[in-house]
Amino acid sequence: RTRCEGCDFPLMAQIGGSGCGACERGYYFQPLFLNKSISTDWCEVCPADGVMPCPDYTTIEQLPIKPKYWRTTEKSPQILECDHPFACIGTVRGKNTSSFTSNFGDGLCADEYEGVLCGVCRSEHYRSSISGNCINCEPTKDASPWYIQPIVILIIIVLMLIGWALSHRSEASEYYEARKDYFLTMNNHGTMMFVTFQIICSLSSAFEFRGASGYPSPFKEIMSAVSGIFTIDVIGVMHIECLAQTNFETQLYASTLGPLAIIVFDMLWQA
Repeated sequence: RTRCEGCDFPLMAQIGGSGCGACERGYYFQPLFLNKSISTDWCEVCPADGVMPCPDYTTIEQLPIKPKYWRTTEKSPQILECDHPFACIGTVRGKNTSSFTSNFGDGLCADEYEGVLCGVCRSEHYRSSISGNCINCEPTKDASPWYIQPIVILIIIVLMLIGWALSHRSEASEYYEARKDYFLTMNNHGTMMFVTFQIICSLSSAFEFRGASGYPSPFKEIMSAVSGIFTIDVIGVMHIECLAQTNFETQLYASTLGPLAIIVFDMLWQA
């Protein structure tokens, strides 16, 4: 003869099962092998931060993660807040692909993002220096950013001046000697302005790193738009991710060695 016995709260009977292998609303099921400090399968309270309300029968694999939060694996109870809230969309009901599920890792990221805390742009995407969002490269292939054409024109003008100076050394030397003080003054003023803008752009990032909101709008947008130029951010200005297949290593080389190459060229030119 059989009889039914109640489950200890917050455990509850499984659907169609014979044991207390599920948890009531507000709790999630924690199997024994995931927690060595307990002697039996147990229910844990769903975290208030980072997790949506847990319905009945929720398991640790099914934790409904809130937007702006992320976790490493489906077995991890540690919920982390994202550095870029707009990149973490949380658990999306019904979202499922062959490469990930929707409540851990890349499955918690918006389509343009991937990686730890959804902090990396996916392939064929670049990070906007203005908004900080990851943007698809496809539109930029047909419509280049507004500052690309002025930069190209400036480079052409500089190359033409260098070519003229090399082919007319004596005339260029006489022209420079006659206006040497003027050129030195302009060079000093230009250097001071350039360094000043570098400091202003860097201060915004320093404020945000310490938890402040940074510069107010629209000054923040203006500084973000020109920061790539004044910080000699080759990756951010030219969107190298859209021109060739890159990874963190190649981007690191380009962003560190690129400015050094420019400085060396400038020193050789002034010598």
